[in-house]
Amino acid sequence: MYLKKLWVKNFRCIKDATIDLNEGVNILIGENNSGKTAILDALRICLSYGKQWREIYVSSSDFHIDKGDPKTKTGDIEFHLYFEVQREEETGIYNDLLSAVDDKGKRELQLHFRYFIEERKGIRRVKYRVWGGDKEGQSITPEVLDLIYFIHLDALRDAVQHLRPVRGNKLGELFAQIVTDGEKQDTLAKKVRSTLGEDKDWTDLIRQGKEKVNEHLKETTIRGKEQMVEIDFLPFEFRRIVDNLRVQTPVYSDTVLESKERQRYFELYQNGLGYNNLIYIATVLGDLKRRKELYGDAYVSLLIEEPEAHLGEEMGSNLYS
Repeated sequence: MYLKKLWVKNFRCIKDATIDLNEGVNILIGENNSGKTAILDALRICLSYGKQWREIYVSSSDFHIDKGDPKTKTGDIEFHLYFEVQREEETGIYNDLLSAVDDKGKRELQLHFRYFIEERKGIRRVKYRVWGGDKEGQSITPEVLDLIYFIHLDALRDAVQHLRPVRGNKLGELFAQIVTDGEKQDTLAKKVRSTLGEDKDWTDLIRQGKEKVNEHLKETTIRGKEQMVEIDFLPFEFRRIVDNLRVQTPVYSDTVLESKERQRYFELYQNGLGYNNLIYIATVLGDLKRRKELYGDAYVSLLIEEPEAHLGEEMGSNLYS
């Protein structure tokens, strides 16, 4: 399936707009403050619904304000997504989003959002309703929402920060998609644990450090109530291991230098901003490609804001799905 139409109402600078989209690459071109970012953010809000890692939400300041008449009552924010069915199996997989047959005998997949402000005891809160298909109230299961995935590349991205060896980074995401079998992940993790746990130099170092800590604990606690700690390696779970992988770039070609006295690799912070952006984008594209290979029925999209900030070309905002 692919997203064929997006209808946005009362969101930021957009009063009412319908955007028709094609399969593949779509480019939004317009002058500053014309609503390009608002459209991308509307998609981010919708496509991240049901995910634990959501990074964008609707707030009271997102409701459209009529500049011509400030007294006009604020209308509800509405997002309506219409997907083209490309294979008959998709009607079963995305049954929660399935609409009724139209006058042309076609069926489509729909995803709808309505945000409104509710005021109680002087406190204003943003509430929302989400449904699938063409009848409000039709619920959507987590299994269907899990099949909807996207990555957003913002214009002011810090590539070094996103590639740092921390929990949930993009490099770790890529490797987690390469090895998806839980048993194989456990086997690989145990190999790392075994290598360190059986190395005498490492075990001696851990033992010495533990003795130093416990020695001082014993001296600072009440006699008869001494406390002790145990020090060991982190639990070597597969995802923690791949999250701690780091990206480096060679300083020299393999045939130029064999000396260990010189720096052989550049760390990310030693690279230029543009090159780090390329590394990050290559990692993102590798992740998207792998997900599409693993989950052929999933809806996977890439949202790029100000592509010229990434590629040096003068273009508008971009949506690829």
